Amino acid sequence: MTRSASSSQQSLRIEQLLFGYDRGHSLLASSDTSSKKLAASLLSDTDWDPRVETGTECYLSGRPVAGEKRYALMKTWRAPEMPRPGCVWTHVLLLNDADLSRVTQLNSILAMFQKPKAVGEYREFSKHIELDISAGLNNIQSINLETISRLVIRTYSETDKRSMLRPSEDTEAAMLALWSQQWPALRRQFSFRLAPLTGQKPRSKSSFDIEFAPPKSEDAKDFEPVDNAIISDISNDVAQISPTQFRRFLWRYGADTGSKKGDLVKLAQLYQLLFSHQSSASYIKNTLSSITRWYPLPEEAGLLKREMMQPTTSEFSVLPDLDQFEILQSIAKMPNSDALPEPEPVEQSMVQTWITA
Repeated sequence: MTRSASSSQQSLRIEQLLFGYDRGHSLLASSDTSSKKLAASLLSDTDWDPRVETGTECYLSGRPVAGEKRYALMKTWRAPEMPRPGCVWTHVLLLNDADLSRVTQLNSILAMFQKPKAVGEYREFSKHIELDISAGLNNIQSINLETISRLVIRTYSETDKRSMLRPSEDTEAAMLALWSQQWPALRRQFSFRLAPLTGQKPRSKSSFDIEFAPPKSEDAKDFEPVDNAIISDISNDVAQISPTQFRRFLWRYGADTGSKKGDLVKLAQLYQLLFSHQSSASYIKNTLSSITRWYPLPEEAGLLKREMMQPTTSEFSVLPDLDQFEILQSIAKMPNSDALPEPEPVEQSMVQTWITA
């Protein structure tokens, strides 16, 4: 049974596991009482990926734990000090799904990864770790914006996947900053492996959402390109330490979307329509058309739809002030307006102002 910290507490309890060689690749130490069951589901991901390029010494991976409401962050190193060639150390940090939403900057976790000091010295991996949430923002590594932009393109825009993305010194911090931007439901199912891969020796179980492998030639045609302005908006927000208006928009309205990578891009486009083009008379029409095209079922993106159609019913909306007459005019001409909730009644004073104007 997993334990999650109360939302009022300023620390998180993180369980840890250590994998390495002991008459085969196996679990060496753990602070978790259900470690035997976990070891079976994590074993293949904690061994060295045979596709990794020669010369790579370590890499970071992350994926949800199958069948559990937990997420595994894994740091894998080569272990030349072991008696058998090809051995590795992998330190696993387990985060409860409920706790993932409590960490503003997930790259504060990077400092917790460590290798054993010597073969056989595994005692420190047999107790849990406490992550101080309040202190995390003071120890964030600075990240090059170019690194972030390349990673955002690799994650959300499939147009550049024909080229190999090379890890750099700040790639790990950049990836966890990008992961931090995602709302909880998207965070929980996002997976990545930050190692340069050769593209040879494919292994089905290592299929992460993001990998640094040469893509297949047919990949690029399966996706629509993402506008450079959207990529720039996403990248600039990833680089921010404190929550921004853009991130609050993503977190509030992403929760009831499909919670796929593409949903973050769609919300970024809607944000740009709502906040960057208010001088255009058609921005409301374009926004509503995009919403109903991307989310045709009434329950999809339900909160965003309700707060656009019924703005006075929510005190926590992060939308700009919208002209309700323009909304009514837009939906009157839309063929799929049944994807939207009923608009709220327009106040008489607003009608008089509109007629006078």
